[in-house]
Amino acid sequence: MSEWGLSTRVVALCIIEEFAGFLFRSFLHLLVGCIHYNTFPKLPEILTFSLFELHKSPVKLSSSIMKFINAVFFATIASAASFRRQQNPAGVLLNIQNSVINLNSNVRFMSDTVVSSTYPEILDESFTDLHQVIQAATSYFDTMPHRITKEETSTILPFITKFDQYAQHVGSALTDRIWAIFKSESCNSVQSQLRIIQNDFKGLGKVLSQKIDEHTIAVPLGYTKDVTNILENVIKEFAPDACKAGADKISQDKHRKAGSKASGKFSAWRDN
Repeated sequence: MSEWGLSTRVVALCIIEEFAGFLFRSFLHLLVGCIHYNTFPKLPEILTFSLFELHKSPVKLSSSIMKFINAVFFATIASAASFRRQQNPAGVLLNIQNSVINLNSNVRFMSDTVVSSTYPEILDESFTDLHQVIQAATSYFDTMPHRITKEETSTILPFITKFDQYAQHVGSALTDRIWAIFKSESCNSVQSQLRIIQNDFKGLGKVLSQKIDEHTIAVPLGYTKDVTNILENVIKEFAPDACKAGADKISQDKHRKAGSKASGKFSAWRDN
């Protein structure tokens, strides 16, 4: 074998070894995430959704792979970041961020082509976790024996200024999966849960404004108000009529795309 061929083979083996190691580590993180959140029932669905897409059309191979990688990625972040709930000013807000990541990833696990009876449970568990984490953070700051110091303020502001992003990400994930949510008859539940989260952020903002440095009082109030406004718009999208309309639109778009593909195939066949 030539020197060039040998070096190419070594590089290829190294790449294969690294990729295999990545898959193994990702699987372990996914397993830990399932154990931590007691979500083993979701694991077969995650795999089934990707395989279902692949079975329908080989063209969707790359899409299916990306969906599975995204699932592993979000599960890795959620599990690795939440081995323990932290109890310090920045830590309790980090817990909220981790819970938002968990909710976002769980919602995006839901397929826009397959309906599952576990969707209501997935949504309920995810929203409940976020509700409890925000409540815990509110209680933590409310029972602090002193005002938040300037040093502590500098550690929590990066999280407070992301509150509106949390709301946007959750809203985007939910509206992207509105078809699955509608088909699983969860529109009313999502609307109710969002209202709870909206009130949770209001309460957290009020407590933070009472404890934070007086020169920064407007920050938590401003960002929690943004959360309230963003979630209010999302809540409207999950009112019964609006939810049905949103699901119907996605369904029509799917049929239109499918019809366009079929028409293209027919034209190609006819021209030949």
